[in-house]
Amino acid sequence: MLLCQPTFTVYRLLADGLAATAAVVPLDASLAYDVSAILKAVRKNPSGVLMLCSPNNPTGSALDEKELCDILQAHTGFCILDQAYVEFGGYNAVPLLREFPNLIITRTFSKAFSGAGLRIGYCLGTPAIVSEISKIKLPYNINFFSEHVAAVLLRNLSTVKERLALITAERDALYAFLKELPFDKVYPSAANFILVRCRGKQRLFETLKKAGILVRDVSSYPMLENCLRISVGSAEENTMLKKHVTSFFAV
Repeated sequence: MLLCQPTFTVYRLLADGLAATAAVVPLDASLAYDVSAILKAVRKNPSGVLMLCSPNNPTGSALDEKELCDILQAHTGFCILDQAYVEFGGYNAVPLLREFPNLIITRTFSKAFSGAGLRIGYCLGTPAIVSEISKIKLPYNINFFSEHVAAVLLRNLSTVKERLALITAERDALYAFLKELPFDKVYPSAANFILVRCRGKQRLFETLKKAGILVRDVSSYPMLENCLRISVGSAEENTMLKKHVTSFFAV
C-alpha cells in the first residue's frame, strides 16, 4: 500500500491490520501533494494499492484534475481516493470513474451533511468493483434510523448547499484573518478546517481550551511539529476564536 504523509492515521492502521507493506511518500515542504514523487513511487510498484485523501486531513491540501489523471494513468492497481471533505472544496473526481476503472472514491455523511452520528459512509466505483465489494459487505451494516435520515438529507440538498456556502465563506474569512497574525505558517485549505503552525502551540491550545474552544493538536503527525488543526465554526464561534487568538499574540 502506498501512502502519502502526513494524512489520516487510520490508513496506516488499516495497512498494518491487513499485514500490508506500506510505502510512504511525504508531502512537499508546503504540505501539498508531491505529484512527481508519487509518480516515481507508483511506477516502481504500479500494481499496489494507492491511498489518497483529497482534500487531505489534516493539511487541507487537495489534488486537481490533471494531477489525479497523471497519477491514475501511471497506476495500474487500485486507487482509493478518500473525498470525505470534497463538498467544502477541491476537485470532485466522480467523472474520472468513467475513464479509470481502478478508481474507488469514498465519501461520508459525517462532514458536509453534519451527520457524524449516523455512521454512514459510502464508496463509488465501477459496477464490477461495487459488485465485488458488495459480496463482503456485512448484513444490516446500517440501522433503519440512519438510513432514513440519510435519505432525508439527500432529498434536501438545497439546504445542505446553503450551509456549505456559509461554512466555506467563513473558512475563507478565517484564513485571511489568521494569515495576518504572527503564526509561523497558516496553510491554505479546501476542507472545513485550517492548519496552523505556531511555536507556542501548547500555550495556544491551552488558552483556547480554557475559553471553551477545542482545536486538534496534530503535532505528533510526521512533518507537523507545532501544528494545530482549527475547525471552522459558525460566525459567532469564529468571532470568539478570533478574539482569543488575537489576545494570545498580544501578550
